[in-house]
Formats: sequence, structure tokens, C-alpha cells
Amino acid sequence: MNLNRAINIFNRHGVTLVELVIVLSIVGILAVAMGFSLSGWQGAYKVESQVRELHSDLLSVQGRAMQVGRKHFLRCVGTAPKQILIYDDDGNGTIALPDGDGTAQYNGPGSYTRQDTILTQYSKVRWYTLSWNGGVLTMDKRGMLSSSLPGTPAPWTLRVISAIDADLNCVSVTSTKINVGKWGTSCDVK
Repeated sequence: MNLNRAINIFNRHGVTLVELVIVLSIVGILAVAMGFSLSGWQGAYKVESQVRELHSDLLSVQGRAMQVGRKHFLRCVGTAPKQILIYDDDGNGTIALPDGDGTAQYNGPGSYTRQDTILTQYSKVRWYTLSWNGGVLTMDKRGMLSSSLPGTPAPWTLRVISAIDADLNCVSVTSTKINVGKWGTSCDVK
């Protein structure tokens, strides 16, 4: 009975302009707050999706190296790299060899010597700058990983450089494992 009375009063008197302005103001404030929250979430999502994609690509290349029985190499390109190049060891710098020669051959622009084949499906340009402390990473036919930098012990870290505080922003690589994590002073594996 009381509910019907409240509905009848509302129907008879309507909504005042002041009440309508107050409700619209509250809805506007909530929409702006959600927009800022959503943009921060979207930035964190981009960083995390890039890290997951890098992790997936590295695991795929490691599996491919074992499947085809040849070494594969990874290196970052440029001074502020946004691209990682993955090479299949299928030659010796002069001719193609079915099982490679175990050495990474890659050339700069204008070079006419034969280089190992770049696997374009894994060598994508990334959204963010990458930091890599492992030199040229070698994945052998048994799935073991090693670095070209002598005296640089594992784990080697591939980190996404971003001001956004994402839950995942680095990939930790050891001689047997590839894991994702969050960068502190090192890559804390999750």
C-alpha cells in the first residue's frame, strides 16, 4: 500500500529540474572516474599482453629448435629496441646447410653475404621498448638456452620498458626455462 502511494505521488509531481541536474552530474562524475580507471587498465593490459606474446614466441621457437634439430638465435635490434629478431641456423654465411653451423649469421643493411633465415612470424615490432641483457640468445636442438655474452650468468631478462605498473612486465630466461614475471630489481618470476 505504501509503495503504491509513493508511485502515485511520483507520477503526479514528476521530477524537478534540480533533481535531474543532480542525477546527471553524479552519472557524469562516475563516467569520468571510470574512464581514467579504464585507461590505466588498458595500458597495463597492453604491457602484459606483449610480455605474454614474447613468452609464447620464445617457447614456440625453443620447441621449433628441438623439432627441426637446428639452433635458433634471438637478438634485440637497435639502440632502443622494439623488435626482436629470431634466426634459424640454416647456413654458414655462404651457403645453406641442412643442420646449420652453430653460429649466428646476421647482416646489416647493404651486406650481400648470406645470413641465417629470419623467422618473421616471431620477429614482430613491439609496442614498447625492450631491454635485454643476454646478448645473442642461442636455443640449441635439445632446447637448452645460452647467451653469447661471456660472464653473464643466467637468468637473462627481457624487460618491457614502460611507466605503466603492470603485473607482468618481464621474461626471465635460464638455460632450461622461460618464465614471465614482474620487474623489481630483477625479474620476479610469477
